Amino acid sequence: MRKYWFWVALFALISGLVATPMPNMARSRVADGFDFPVGKPDAEGYYLSRGFLRYHPGEDWNRNSGGNSDLGDPVYSIGNGLVVFARDARRGWGNVVIVRHTFIERGQLKTVDSFYAHLQKVTVTEGQHVLRGTQVGTIGTNRGMYTAHLHFEIRQNLAIGINRSAF
Repeated sequence: MRKYWFWVALFALISGLVATPMPNMARSRVADGFDFPVGKPDAEGYYLSRGFLRYHPGEDWNRNSGGNSDLGDPVYSIGNGLVVFARDARRGWGNVVIVRHTFIERGQLKTVDSFYAHLQKVTVTEGQHVLRGTQVGTIGTNRGMYTAHLHFEIRQNLAIGINRSAF
């Protein structure tokens, strides 16, 4: 009988340790694929107006009709993930949302951040879990600094955060 209780107690202890989250870690659904951030799911009605350049580390997405025609259009999370930043970053960024995505590639877990900037409105909160296609904000102009568009990036270096100089 003592052996039985020993094994039950050991199992309970190990189960508790495995189930306890590690500090600074969050559970999130693994991304099962990635879509475009506008024109859900395949950027229908939008075009890539500017891509990655030395001084421009990302993509700018506009509606086909140009100008401010996309002002207020929805912006979507490209995949399942965890919102790690959702607020006004000021300067050239304006309202920004960063979603951290974990995915499986060749049998290994990998992580990237998707970065959505110049938003007119943020519709998610930090710490919120989102699914692919969840609206995270709306296209903006960063208080009139630019013509309406979405600045979008996918970052492998998770330490960059909002700091462009760390790119």
